[in-house]
Amino acid sequence: AGAALQRAQDKVAEMQARSGALDELLASGALTDLTSSTDDIQAQLDKAGKSSNVDAQLAALKAQMAEGGELTSGADEAK
Repeated sequence: AGAALQRAQDKVAEMQARSGALDELLASGALTDLTSSTDDIQAQLDKAGKSSNVDAQLAALKAQMAEGGELTSGADEAK
């Protein structure tokens, strides 16, 4: 009975390791998730949107404008 339990535990550990490896491959883009309802282009757009910090930069510029009035451009500073 002890040997059967050990085999079952080994099989569970192996399946968990495979699952983790597949998750890493899917996250890196090396594999395509065929079970997903989104296509490859949408997945790439979603990934790019998550890594982009455009919203944070826009909020910082708005805060800067609110503190110091209007931002001046390089042409205005040269005058």
